[in-house]
Amino acid sequence: MITSEPIVHDQKNKRTAAERQAAVESDVITLENIVGSTRKQTIQQRLDHYKISGASIAVILDGEIDWAEGYGVVKPGTLT
Repeated sequence: MITSEPIVHDQKNKRTAAERQAAVESDVITLENIVGSTRKQTIQQRLDHYKISGASIAVILDGEIDWAEGYGVVKPGTLT
């Protein structure tokens, strides 16, 4: 997964973990972006595109877990 959200901690930008998480969740770029497109999608849209039932993300900042979240479902074809 590629995101346009900077991974390196920006000392000038004192956003909360929830704000950084929201930025990553809503700003996933597609591979086409790398070669010139400006299309951005949410994590759920990328899961749907690749027909992936679920995924998890953990972000480490300054050696500690900044935030972690699971997306999608555990059992394909269910809501759990």
